Amino acid sequence: MSLVIESADTMAIASGTQTTVAASDTVQTTLREVRQVLATIGEDLVLTAAGVTVTISDQVASPGAFVVKSWMATTTGNTAPIAATTFGKKVHWIAVGK
Repeated sequence: MSLVIESADTMAIASGTQTTVAASDTVQTTLREVRQVLATIGEDLVLTAAGVTVTISDQVASPGAFVVKSWMATTTGNTAPIAATTFGKKVHWIAVGK
């Protein structure tokens, strides 16, 4: 793993655990600006909790925030991802920014 510092600005790392409450959850970090974020579901995958993805929020409108999206398989025979309907799952995340 490498961290490239783009300028003289100091980069920082924040991490935490979010419990899902919806298919799309906003996470507020202690950072002023999120540049990169990584998240993983904190338990075994099941049909109704098949994984998570993250999107960095608009850092002007929501500084230091990102969105965790939870996904599930459509059916047992169709693993195409759709928005999850089972919540209360732990998601571990690491964000890099300023």
